Amino acid sequence: MIDINEKLNTKYLLQKDGSQNTDEENCLCQVASAYALAEGAIAVLSCLRTNISHIYFGKVAETIGFDSFAGYQKVDSVWEGEIIERIHPDDWAMCSLQELLFYRLSSLQSQPACVYPFHLEHTMRMADGKGKWHNMLHRIFYFVSKGKLGISYVLCIYRVTGGLYQGAHMINTLTGEDKVLKVDDCRRLLSEREKNILVLIRMGLASKEIAARLEISKHTVDRHRQNIISKLQVNNATEACHKAKLLGLIE
Repeated sequence: MIDINEKLNTKYLLQKDGSQNTDEENCLCQVASAYALAEGAIAVLSCLRTNISHIYFGKVAETIGFDSFAGYQKVDSVWEGEIIERIHPDDWAMCSLQELLFYRLSSLQSQPACVYPFHLEHTMRMADGKGKWHNMLHRIFYFVSKGKLGISYVLCIYRVTGGLYQGAHMINTLTGEDKVLKVDDCRRLLSEREKNILVLIRMGLASKEIAARLEISKHTVDRHRQNIISKLQVNNATEACHKAKLLGLIE
């Protein structure tokens, strides 16, 4: 899973350009602070443009037992290390994969004016200072900076919840639409042979050329192509390549 974390970090760092809109950032900091106050949550606003995070500690910080609890902390990273260290390793690995998938799927949405319509929700276990595990709900919101392409800010909110649930949910804040992200299904969606064929299709090879390279019949290649299109629920091989890349099935 280290590989997944590195991929997600790479995606975020691509947005770093040193630019900063102070008024915009201050406004979003107020949003993060309000979540910490209203929900007692830990709210982290990360600016991908400058690689800086603002952390607001609500009452849950006392429950979790943060020694450095002081209401607010600014760190020179988009990763809230002190918080991440408290998350159960298995949960952190899965949540990182879910967040990477969410990031890729968000890139398919039409460019919004300010905030992406969907946010991510999933649960995890977080340890307090004595090693006791607490169930936490983690939500992720993406924001766009005026005049910029892509994600500029990430707002992460952690609060105590009653229990854990499987998978992650992409929820449309405006309509209430709830899409379940099935990460395990995505990773096993295509066989290794299908992935190999898709890579060759992406390279521009025709079915006959793929058949010759893999030493199989053209009929077999065509059958694999149809299976790929069906599994990815797309209309053609070009769309299949695009979707498979976004889902991390091929490079």
